[in-house]
Amino acid sequence: MNIHETRKYEIVKCNTRYKKNEFVHKSPHIPANWGEWGAWNSCPVTCGGGQQISKRFCDDPPPHAGGATCIGFDNKTNECATTACPVHGNWGGWGAWNRCPVTCGGGRQISNRACNDPSPLYGGSACSGNSKKFRSCATDECPVHGTGEGGAWNRCHAWKLGRMGSVDRCPVTCGGGRQISNRACNDPSPSDGDQHVVAI
Repeated sequence: MNIHETRKYEIVKCNTRYKKNEFVHKSPHIPANWGEWGAWNSCPVTCGGGQQISKRFCDDPPPHAGGATCIGFDNKTNECATTACPVHGNWGGWGAWNRCPVTCGGGRQISNRACNDPSPLYGGSACSGNSKKFRSCATDECPVHGTGEGGAWNRCHAWKLGRMGSVDRCPVTCGGGRQISNRACNDPSPSDGDQHVVAI
């Protein structure tokens, strides 16, 4: 065992002379030792990786009378909450409109977008809203071309044709003839004053 000496001095008067008395106190060197590790502190995060710390103290016993101090570290770390954090989805930009499927009479174009900026991961929520949007295209009215000899027929715009009338009597009894049935553009009639002739 290592011994540590502590020396004290006292000056006393003896008659007309002074005497130096020396007191020597000897004590053993006591090396220090670490105490137990403390509890881990709470993890500072809930996901994505954090770090906990535990501490200990050089007090079991502490260094005494010149004894050696503790060797090593007074804290240690531990990874915690290492599960990846949820990533919530977000919409990317709208794509180009597709080609209009018609050239007149009204069609519909579509544009798409994807939930990929970023995509949902690790239990994150999906994007809310629609992945498609629509718009009208080629809304001009289509032309209507007439048929028959002697020029094109005018169009009977929004009016319906009436019912076919009765067929007249055949003008011949043999050799071939032609019967006629008529109908009018009157269901309802035009209201703009124009005459609209429709092929039979």
